[in-house]
Amino acid sequence: MAFRNIQIDIDDAVFQAALNRATTEGKAIGEIVVRCLTQYGASAAAVQPTVRAPAPVTTYTVQRGDTLGRIAQKFYGDPHKYPLIQEANNIVDAGRIWVGQPLTIPPLPGTATPATAPEPAPRPTSALDPEPAEPEAISPDTAYIETARCTTCNECTQINNKMFKYDDNKQAYIADPDAGTYRQLVEAAESCQVSIIHPGKPRNKAEPNLDELIERAEPFN
Repeated sequence: MAFRNIQIDIDDAVFQAALNRATTEGKAIGEIVVRCLTQYGASAAAVQPTVRAPAPVTTYTVQRGDTLGRIAQKFYGDPHKYPLIQEANNIVDAGRIWVGQPLTIPPLPGTATPATAPEPAPRPTSALDPEPAEPEAISPDTAYIETARCTTCNECTQINNKMFKYDDNKQAYIADPDAGTYRQLVEAAESCQVSIIHPGKPRNKAEPNLDELIERAEPFN
């Protein structure tokens, strides 16, 4: 065991009181100092730093028909909190997620974990009920709006208020893609202030100037 010699500056009155007690107890003053340092070191070693356990990670696999807004609604009860999920997963375009994509669902600020998405209640069925149809995947050629990101700017509804409508949250969606022309879809995408309208491909192949319109729509699809 290695030993170390140390020098201590101490008030004379304190030293004299300690010396008198050590003498009364029949101990050397150096022995008292060693005992104090030993006890102090032992108590420091017993204090272990508190290590916080990492917060549990919640994950979710994208299903057909999902958007980041709908996923945020499932876990946070608020579709407008989708940027938390977008940032946690380094998603550049909130409208570009795919079926089967694993997502990390971060906790809301100030909470330990996000709420668990509720399981849909099963509908009572009988032997005569048909099997539910498997929902079809949305084609990338289909026109759609990232509704959760809508800022209610009225640009699209002014172009065609039958094709574009607002939901209860005053956020736009495509109510009827056949209620207008492909040109109107493209013009809406070009005028949208937050670039959330995706025209897809034309439904009416006989519409005039489709080559030009498809080229204009490409940056938004």
